[in-house]
Amino acid sequence: MTRFACQLGAISGNATKEQLEALGDFGQIVGVGFQIQDDILELTEDKFKEGKGSVGGDIHEGKRTLIIIRTLEKASAKDKKRLIEILDSHTLDSGVIQEALDIINKYDGIAYSKKKAEELVLGAWAKADKVLKESNAKKLLKKFAEYLVDRKI
Repeated sequence: MTRFACQLGAISGNATKEQLEALGDFGQIVGVGFQIQDDILELTEDKFKEGKGSVGGDIHEGKRTLIIIRTLEKASAKDKKRLIEILDSHTLDSGVIQEALDIINKYDGIAYSKKKAEELVLGAWAKADKVLKESNAKKLLKKFAEYLVDRKI
């Protein structure tokens, strides 16, 4: 969706083919970065959790986010087995959800995901930056990208 939105803006602004491609790629990657940050916030920000429903909702739902995938890649066999058990149980027990968070944090699943989101968005921005002329719109687009990976809610 974000790819399409960026491409529509590019078309409306009479973008070159190179600009259209760069903005489309930027939009697609910004969407991925936004989702990764959303997953991080769901596990780390109380305000965000309150607005979205239950604490640790992604754990309760058993979602295999980048955070979980990275943790499973790095975890010991014992921790990997336990995290999968918790995810598959769809628990609402806050103690069990905290146990899952402890495993995730033990293997830096959140920190890795945060870094990956930043790398993706900043890399996409670097490509778009090269083909866009200096303007207020370009400055706003850059600030928007930075906000997406640094937002707290």
